[in-house]
Amino acid sequence: MQLNCRNYKMKRKIVLFFLFLNCFLLFAEERRNEVVKAVEKVLPSVVNIGTETIVSSSHSPWGIDPFEGFFKDFFGHDLQSRTNSLGSGVIIDPAGLIITNAHVVYRATEINIVFYDGKVAKAVEIASDELNDIALLALITPVPDTLKPISIAPPDELYLGETVIAVGNPYGLGSSISRGILSALNREAIYQGKVIFSDILQTDAAINPGNSGGPLVNILGEMIGLNTAIYKDAQGIGFAIPVKRIESVVGKWLIPERFSKTSLGIIPGIEQTGKYFIISEVLPGSPAEKSGLKPGTKISHINGNKFKDLISLGRELWKIKPGIEISLKSIDGKEWKLKTEELKLFNGQEIAQKRLSLSLIELDKSLAKSIDYPFAGGLIVSELSPSNGDSEVRRGDVLVRLNDIRINNFDDIVRAMKNVLYGQRVRALFLKPVKRGNAIYIIRKEVILEAK
Repeated sequence: MQLNCRNYKMKRKIVLFFLFLNCFLLFAEERRNEVVKAVEKVLPSVVNIGTETIVSSSHSPWGIDPFEGFFKDFFGHDLQSRTNSLGSGVIIDPAGLIITNAHVVYRATEINIVFYDGKVAKAVEIASDELNDIALLALITPVPDTLKPISIAPPDELYLGETVIAVGNPYGLGSSISRGILSALNREAIYQGKVIFSDILQTDAAINPGNSGGPLVNILGEMIGLNTAIYKDAQGIGFAIPVKRIESVVGKWLIPERFSKTSLGIIPGIEQTGKYFIISEVLPGSPAEKSGLKPGTKISHINGNKFKDLISLGRELWKIKPGIEISLKSIDGKEWKLKTEELKLFNGQEIAQKRLSLSLIELDKSLAKSIDYPFAGGLIVSELSPSNGDSEVRRGDVLVRLNDIRINNFDDIVRAMKNVLYGQRVRALFLKPVKRGNAIYIIRKEVILEAK
């Protein structure tokens, strides 16, 4: 009897233990609700962005920015300071493409990326649209094998009141999470009294400085927007750029001409439905032009495959190599076959003219003396192209730097532009001496040029 009693007690304890374990597991699973699962899905796709920017101070009586080395070399004064800022970004391709807000990387001289696992990499700005506040970055250091692109929600599947989650790097606190609801769908963005666009998302999820460029996601862990702004002194009011606008901007950037030496020749249009994209531009002399493709053509298939959105389309386009045959099919069943080519490169003077719309000559000592310039070296603008009509560049300006390459001659142009692709922005530094009485001041102009 005692043995049976002991066996009974032991069995009861075992049963109670497993009941307790089952309840514990059920409770734990309940805690891992939809929000937790969405966060687990999204976090590996979000990065922290740190930037460094050189800011030049103006100390001349004329309010002119002096050439960065001029006063330091001759008078021992360094008129530059460095500022740092923080923001967030979203991985959109495992090969190392990241989107963020344009204002996060504006004028940045160095961009550092910190991934969810703590790994660090450097990136460069590939393209930027200040008006839409969107920028595209590419890693320039070895890409981790674990990069996970974010899932993108269908642009038209948004519901007022649905749960949304903001992920980012507020005040340097990486991988911070805030939860709220989607408060409004079509808020207006107004600049200088004009409505810039009218499709901004509003949320009450906490968005603070540093959240900019991070994703706003739905309960499925899909990005519905890019966090971009808050109202000063307001609580519970934040804004995000909707994915429809992100796709329209970023999708047209993801072309092989921008990333490689491949010529395809099509630029996707901003109008898209998820079923087709519109070719907004066909580049002259490109394989697309040779095949007979025209702007306005609605393409539904690439190599027989449909695509989900313009970003997924771009993921395929930007990796295309020279000598590859591409099949394009329109919504009315017409098909084009084109073979990609290698982009043609020119000498330095031709590159300046054809890719930067600049007519330049070398500023040697004899030329500098003849035009009474206090320095030699660099390339002086001899005439302006009609396409530069709205540019800040003027005749007599001296080009001394493209991105981080010092320009002394046309060989430096070739070196600086070697890896600059179609549509990519180039930061150019121009100098021009100006006489004021017996004094000469150096006007320093930083201009953004777009490579053709």
